[in-house]
Amino acid sequence: MKKSCIHLYRESRCKICSGKELCIHNRNKYACKDCGYKPKLCPHNKQKSKCIECNKPKLCPHNKIKCQKCNYKPKLCPHNKQKSKCVNCGGSQICIHAKQKSNCKKCKTN
Repeated sequence: MKKSCIHLYRESRCKICSGKELCIHNRNKYACKDCGYKPKLCPHNKQKSKCIECNKPKLCPHNKIKCQKCNYKPKLCPHNKQKSKCVNCGGSQICIHAKQKSNCKKCKTN
């Protein structure tokens, strides 16, 4: 468990307490551009994690996600759902209450 300071923030990131993860500009020292941080760029000269062109879903040669001409489909389970979100397959995004983890009120209260 992460330590909290008296201001109820994570101790290493508290601006009031001068946490050790902050630079002289009072920003996260691992992402401060004034301190020399350079994000990894993709071939489109954008930050790799935020580039829409690099992170778009895989398409068939006809530029479609589901194509009837070449029978291309993304990774789906036998129930024709995304595998991680399929209740019947026990997907990784399904909780013990048979709901999506992000939408389950019972899991969030525990």
